[in-house]
Amino acid sequence: MTTKKNCVNIYSLKMKKHKLTLNRILSLFLLSFTILSCSDSRNEELSEGQVKTIKSSVSDMENQMAWSVELEGDRLSKKTDSFSEYIAEGKNLTKDNVKILKNLSDPLYPGFTDFASLDISAVEIRYLDFANTVSNNILSFDKEALFEAFSANYRFNCIFFINAVEKKWKERAGDKEKVSFDRYILGQPFKNENLLQFPVRFYCNMGYVDVTLYMNSNEGNSLYNLKIEKWEIYE
Repeated sequence: MTTKKNCVNIYSLKMKKHKLTLNRILSLFLLSFTILSCSDSRNEELSEGQVKTIKSSVSDMENQMAWSVELEGDRLSKKTDSFSEYIAEGKNLTKDNVKILKNLSDPLYPGFTDFASLDISAVEIRYLDFANTVSNNILSFDKEALFEAFSANYRFNCIFFINAVEKKWKERAGDKEKVSFDRYILGQPFKNENLLQFPVRFYCNMGYVDVTLYMNSNEGNSLYNLKIEKWEIYE
């Protein structure tokens, strides 16, 4: 039989064990919280350090790295009055106002001193279309299509042109190779009331040939003549 004294002792032992368990749990919780806090603070410090390092590295690269070779740097540092309607007199050209001026000024086109300007922006579409059609016929050397492109009263000039091309081609390439051009470019034409002279340069593996298309400027879809202006052979 259990006495009152024994009951008190058993209860005391249980309470002590319970308190000990709670103390251990609280200790473990505090230890875990401390470890996590230290870990988070270290991670935050490390992240901040890394971000600062990246920012400073990028800044150094921007200040020290030459992204490209400067083109026409002298033009951007000189005084100019070429665009007096847009820029106050004596002011410098800058990267910003040059971008604006590109939209306000006329575009620049390349040209060959021994051929023509390549600016065909002002040529009417009907002339361009017909010049491209004739040039493609010469490119493939389609004799029948070329003959049909001529005005009825001037088709004899087509025969002269075909004979001249075949003769010069044989002189340079021999009898075995057929006339074959690779590509062509159109130059700026000259126009008067009845005639439009369209310069065209044809390229081949031997060199290039400059041809002038004499077109009817009233109709825009018939030829008067095709004339070989120059036949340049590569060395």
